[in-house]
Amino acid sequence: MAEDEDMVALRRAWFSLILLLVALESQAAPGDPVPHKVDELTFVLPAEWKVQPPGTTSHKEVAFTATGEPMGRLFVSRRERQGLPPAASPGKLNPMTAPELLSERVHLYENGLVPIAGSASSASEGSATVQSAAFQCRDAGGRAVLVLITTWHTTTQSLRARLQYQHGMPPRTMAEMDAIRASFRFQGAPTLGFGSFLMAGGPPLPNAALWAQLSNTPLRPVARTTPATISPSAPPALPSLPEALGSPTPDLGRLVQQFRASLVFVEGGGGSGSGFVCQTKEGPFLLTNQHVVASMPSFRLTRLDRTPIPTGAMAAAVGHDVMRFVIETPIAPMLAMEQVETEATIGDDIVVLGNTEGARVIQPLPGKLVGIGPDRVEVSAEFLPGNSGSPIVHVKSGKVIGIATYLMTSKFSEFTNSRTESVRRFGYRLDSVKQWQGVHWPTFQAERASMDKMEALTTDLINLIREMSGKTAANSTSYAHSGLARTVEDLNVTMGRGKLSGPDRQRAAQMFFASVRSLSQGDVNQARQTLRYSYFQEGLKEQVQVREEVYKIFDQLLKSRR
Repeated sequence: MAEDEDMVALRRAWFSLILLLVALESQAAPGDPVPHKVDELTFVLPAEWKVQPPGTTSHKEVAFTATGEPMGRLFVSRRERQGLPPAASPGKLNPMTAPELLSERVHLYENGLVPIAGSASSASEGSATVQSAAFQCRDAGGRAVLVLITTWHTTTQSLRARLQYQHGMPPRTMAEMDAIRASFRFQGAPTLGFGSFLMAGGPPLPNAALWAQLSNTPLRPVARTTPATISPSAPPALPSLPEALGSPTPDLGRLVQQFRASLVFVEGGGGSGSGFVCQTKEGPFLLTNQHVVASMPSFRLTRLDRTPIPTGAMAAAVGHDVMRFVIETPIAPMLAMEQVETEATIGDDIVVLGNTEGARVIQPLPGKLVGIGPDRVEVSAEFLPGNSGSPIVHVKSGKVIGIATYLMTSKFSEFTNSRTESVRRFGYRLDSVKQWQGVHWPTFQAERASMDKMEALTTDLINLIREMSGKTAANSTSYAHSGLARTVEDLNVTMGRGKLSGPDRQRAAQMFFASVRSLSQGDVNQARQTLRYSYFQEGLKEQVQVREEVYKIFDQLLKSRR
């Protein structure tokens, strides 16, 4: 059967159009603009960008892929949807914490990019809702990479475009990036899209008029900026970020939802604690307290859904109860505040997110920032055991200012007559850590065991003071330390002899006092020679102070018995 004449004519027209487009592209010189169209989205790219034919990617949602050197990438994908488009978010979003952009942050990490900062916004354009975000990232080689992502939501589909390029390229290339962004049109009209982010800068292009003609937009001056100098050791200058959680009464459930991928359970040896994945100035790490993992010969690190978190080398902060783990595939980490004393103010809202009482339930604990010190902060949030290692989040900025570490009551109240105990809660700052010690786990555990023995002896000595304060003979079988038990038994035997003279009783007391003094100093002297890690060295200082108090009280008790 002969083909319909109209169909034949239509096929010939399409064939002629294809030949014309091929001819135009073959004549385009490097740097000349070439228009492209994907559904209702139009844009312009330099002729030298390589366009991958549609349908050749393994992902069915990818509609367009183009690459240009160096590191220029453009991906357009589509996803079918039904119903009204989502409402535009009021105000600006913080792309580092907004739940709407969680999948984008995850995608960046999957592609080897660590987001450092960004800016985002959402608006309605006709019948579509447009959500746009710009991320400043760093790749594995330390280079600064800019990623611009825009999604146009309609009643039938979501059309997503992702433009990526390296910051600090030659001025001509940076100017082309500005021109690419300015060329995007949705349904034939200017769009929020990429045009609102002027992050490149460069001189006017010699063929700027052709770019403007193909983009169907009037010429306008190109924003000129001085490209930042990027080095692997220093992150790029951060753009001004909008407030992430500016409400004075934040939705605590929403906070848990926002940060759920970064919250960690630390469990092992019958104990439990908290941790979190955080982007610090030195990179992304999993953070917890040293005291949390020190008490666990082995431990598990899992997320809310019980997914295990593989980690690498660990390091201990000097002068801070903080432990960090290298994490190979961080997912949407929280962001650490870099200058707490200038970015936060006493009285600001904070929230502690962690494993309260080890129940494997994330419970947000709100409070206020009540004190800022050189290496720690004090908060009013009533965190409890199991919260150790939890992030202390500054609500206004959405950044982590510290790690919940300890409560302080009237320590060693046995030495006072006061029955009143006030509770204060502290967390170590992350921005004040200056030095890290690489951790050899068997050595770390051996030092923990040494400190455990020292603390056990201290407890025995305090219990001995209690018994002697009652004017009764101490029970030698109630002490775990064998040396102290023998010393107490020897004193009881001597004092139990009948008709002891005053000088004999005094000599027995002096011998007992000397033995206790020797016991209380022997393990301390040995620890001073062997302890390597700062965390245990700080614990040793506390033990020395307590032992000195013990020594003084024994002296007073023995004098009162003469």
